[in-house]
Amino acid sequence: MKNHNKRIDIDKTFKNIDNPQTYTVDNIVSTLNVDQNNGLDDNKVKENQEKYGKNILEQKKKKPIFLVFLMQFKEVMTIILLIAAIISFIPLIVNKNSQIAEWVQPFVILLIVLLNAIIGTIQCVKADKAVESLKQMSETQAKVIRNGITLTIPSSQVVVGDIIDFESGDKISADARLIECNNLKVIESSLTGESLAVEKNDATIWKNDTPLGDRINMVYSSSMVVYGSGKAIVTNVGKNTEIGHIASMIQEHKPEKTLLQKQIAKFSKWLSICCVILCFIVLFLQIAKTWSLIEINPINIIGPIMVAVSLAVAVIPEGLPIAITIIMSIGVTRMAKENAIVKNLSAIETLGSASIICSDKTGTLTQNKMTLVHVFDIKNNAEHVVSKKMDEESKKILEYGTLCCSASYSKTNDSENFTGDPTEIAIIRALNDLNVSQAEINKKYPQIHEIAFDSNRKLMSTINKFNDKYLIVTKGAIDQLVEKSNNSKQEIDNLLKKNTQLSSEGERIIGIAYKIIDKLPKIIDSKTIENDLSIMGLVSMIDPIRENAKVSIQECIKGGIKVIMITGDHVVTAKKIGKDLGIFNEGDYAITGAELDKMNDNEFMQKIEKISIYARVSPENKFRIVKMWQSLNKIVAMTGDGVNDAPALKQAQIGCAMGITGTDVSKDAADIILADDNFSTIVESVKQGRNVFNNILKVINFLLATNIGEVISIIAILLISWKNDVVVEPLNAIQILWINLLTDSPPAIALGLEPMSRNIMFDKPRNPKQGILANGLLTKIALESLLIGVVMTIAFYIGLTTFKDTPKAQSAGSTMAFITLFFAQMVQIFSLKSKYSIFKTKIFNNKLLIYTTLIATGLTSIVSFASPIAENGFKMMTFYDEYWYLYLYILLLSIVVPFIYFESEKKLLLMHSKRQNVIHETRTKILD
Repeated sequence: MKNHNKRIDIDKTFKNIDNPQTYTVDNIVSTLNVDQNNGLDDNKVKENQEKYGKNILEQKKKKPIFLVFLMQFKEVMTIILLIAAIISFIPLIVNKNSQIAEWVQPFVILLIVLLNAIIGTIQCVKADKAVESLKQMSETQAKVIRNGITLTIPSSQVVVGDIIDFESGDKISADARLIECNNLKVIESSLTGESLAVEKNDATIWKNDTPLGDRINMVYSSSMVVYGSGKAIVTNVGKNTEIGHIASMIQEHKPEKTLLQKQIAKFSKWLSICCVILCFIVLFLQIAKTWSLIEINPINIIGPIMVAVSLAVAVIPEGLPIAITIIMSIGVTRMAKENAIVKNLSAIETLGSASIICSDKTGTLTQNKMTLVHVFDIKNNAEHVVSKKMDEESKKILEYGTLCCSASYSKTNDSENFTGDPTEIAIIRALNDLNVSQAEINKKYPQIHEIAFDSNRKLMSTINKFNDKYLIVTKGAIDQLVEKSNNSKQEIDNLLKKNTQLSSEGERIIGIAYKIIDKLPKIIDSKTIENDLSIMGLVSMIDPIRENAKVSIQECIKGGIKVIMITGDHVVTAKKIGKDLGIFNEGDYAITGAELDKMNDNEFMQKIEKISIYARVSPENKFRIVKMWQSLNKIVAMTGDGVNDAPALKQAQIGCAMGITGTDVSKDAADIILADDNFSTIVESVKQGRNVFNNILKVINFLLATNIGEVISIIAILLISWKNDVVVEPLNAIQILWINLLTDSPPAIALGLEPMSRNIMFDKPRNPKQGILANGLLTKIALESLLIGVVMTIAFYIGLTTFKDTPKAQSAGSTMAFITLFFAQMVQIFSLKSKYSIFKTKIFNNKLLIYTTLIATGLTSIVSFASPIAENGFKMMTFYDEYWYLYLYILLLSIVVPFIYFESEKKLLLMHSKRQNVIHETRTKILD
């Protein structure tokens, strides 16, 4: 009881320092009872750790492998198969004269279920290991002041009230309120999504609702210091940091079943109902036919019950669960080759169903690498695209700009080494690409003094040796340089015009100025140095889009997928990137997180279709965006790399985290990890997902049509022979077993591994409300089942009547039915390869299908045409004497008729599809 109360008190304590950015330095010091000079003492450290907790995030416990294995049995289809196996055992136990072959089927069903569970477990374990291998295992260190001494300790030991000390290159270990800083710049992209460094100071912000990216007097756990230094008092640790808050949102989220899981469950329930109905129909027919025998001895009712149960079990495609698992497992392997690591098997198919992709900008659509794009030369009023063809004056601007950089950059072969502010690195990299290194220019003009960047004056200056004189270079904000310049009015007007133009295009602008003096002033500071400057021009930079990102987005649009940019960056920059990528078009909206917060759900729902860009958003904004699209019955994929992306990654039906730049929190939340951080991998994954679903539909079509066709034949023959006292059956137990194990499952699995169609992205995402048998598939299966049932029945009847009133009648009928069923299946499976004519299909592009069908054909030919095996093992006969013509009937019924039917079916379906497309295009033109 005491522990429970203590936990509540801890939570109340944290509420006392909500919005620490609104506290003055003195207030935060007194609230946390900290000695600003000496930090915490040992007793206070221990007290605060007990009171506020450790600086670690709670990790979600992993499920043991055995539990993962058991979870594989919760799917509806698996449960149905287990029930079918149990039911199959009952008549075998009751009937003491049952054959060995009859016992094989239920054991095989159990084996299939077991293999399915093993494969699923192995895939889950492999995915977990792949994720772990991507995580950073080393713990960061933090510098704290305790007992008046600066110590370096593991970040996990930092407590609330600690004074942390940091400088360029350090990673912030906890959320903290700044108490002093020196030209501090911090990158918070993992939290806000903004790639540019944020300038910090210790001034108090009085607004409680200030967006995280604008809280310049705070530093946050996981952010990186790239310039300057500072000290701060820790206000929140562990689960109460901004990262911890996001992690809590993830853990509170209960994952829903994937679309495929829902549809398979619905399909399985439908199938089980059909099995029960079929069972009662056959039972009624059998009882009605043998009623006279049942009246004589009621025990005879067991026979009809056994037949009814056997037929009901025969309808269930026992090979379907393992086929689906193998199809998705192979899909996972194929995606791994495309640098996508799948954590959940069903995720691959769900991604193929995506109709919305909410993508983070920084590090996902862009390279998260500031790059110089333009140089404006004020002297010649000329703008140049950064390239090796630039004139000498533009190169000089880059050289002087590099002199005024505290960042360092070097490149060896294809490897880049850099530290410091991204904007400075962009300038140095651009010069390096012109074959002039930072080291060379620094050696040519040695630096003797630096006046660091200041957020108030927004400038930085360096003093360099220039022969026997001094070269002063100043860079920074254009408006500040203009005030200190000696340029002509015309030059200033040209500069400001260019600044406005490039800024409106989302480019970040830095002005560069200089002057040469004979001797240094006695006091070197910004007042004595930064005056009477000659502005050379400006440089502009962007975070460039990723290679192939634009092409990938166009493929998404072509495939009916809407791509939405969600970023922590400014809206102007986001719109520029959006236009370049083809995301933001005429009539689209770009809104900020603050504007979204002001919308109620009804307003948001009315505008959401037109909003293509969300800028300056919070994690809650991202979460809301995903939820709203889901409420419109859209399958949402969310990509991202930052901690701020994690809640939305978890909420989305499919979350895609970045493997290289992604944080551990985002990787844990995601379903798929893009190992190469490439947006184009998303498109390849969508293609694989669509191919997986299409192949699953093909397998369902094949297995159901065959199984239902068998049942139709059995019922039809039962009705045809109603008046006969002799019990006839088109297929005996061993023949059914042979069909189910050899000619159903292996070819079906091979069919499920069909290569991807080149036109797969021309199809639109499927409607999540539609069942797995939608879009005419149910009708298609019904007609193909009827076809197989009819040709089997005709074949059986021909054999039966040819040997009428002889002991060979039953054997001849089942022989013809068996061979007809097998070859009809082979024609069907090759027809299912493509929706186009078999003459326009690559028949041999699926080697596994060729091998499995050849093996099945060879083995079935042996048991059908080798007299000893056919007669003794399968109760069949061969027609090598005067009845050889019966094989012509088999050829006609099993190959010619099905082939004509399937080709006609395809032609009609394609004609219908074209007609629907014409109607859709006409309606669209009318609406436009």
